[in-house]
Amino acid sequence: MGNKENKKLDKIKIFEHKDKSKNCNLNVFYYIPDGNISDKKVIFVMSGCYRDALNYLKIWIKVVDENNYIIIAPEFDKKNYSIADHEYGNIIDVEYDYRSQDIYTPLMTYDEKIKDEDKWIYHNIDEIYLEFIESHKLNKDGFIIFGHSSGSQFVHRFLMLEDSKYCKKYLCANAGLYTFYDESKFYPYGIKNLKKFNNRINSSLSKGYIY
Repeated sequence: MGNKENKKLDKIKIFEHKDKSKNCNLNVFYYIPDGNISDKKVIFVMSGCYRDALNYLKIWIKVVDENNYIIIAPEFDKKNYSIADHEYGNIIDVEYDYRSQDIYTPLMTYDEKIKDEDKWIYHNIDEIYLEFIESHKLNKDGFIIFGHSSGSQFVHRFLMLEDSKYCKKYLCANAGLYTFYDESKFYPYGIKNLKKFNNRINSSLSKGYIY
């Protein structure tokens, strides 16, 4: 790796965000390209099943350098966040059976009861965004969020259920399982047990998203 690449990696920074729903801290990696920071837009990058937020951030450095974006990559680590927490938002209780399938696609049984919203993990994204722009004295111009694989599951359910005040566009790539706008199936396959949030779910259809 050349000196130029090393200098870019040296610019990767980290801060801790307190997740009140899980009562733990999560690492948040970020990278700010050269130039006037106030001219840059913000993109969140959500990693896949390995939860390797730092590696995802490194992959995006060339892209954001060329397009004048700041990358923010939260690390929802495996120690504090189960598969269900990360992919389904800690909205329902899930149990996994690993005896008949591999570790990435276990059989699962799940509770149809929706947890109280303060247990969901999606609120962390807007909170991280606000912490970041306040610490860097930036305007609240909003952000884009991208997710791949397991991160894509996070993003499209964040779109459906969080009603973010600041996210302007949602980019979802290669999710293994989607929640459909299907009122005959329970979450996470459909929205039968999410009637309380129908207005929020319906409004998500008018937001900017790309699958």
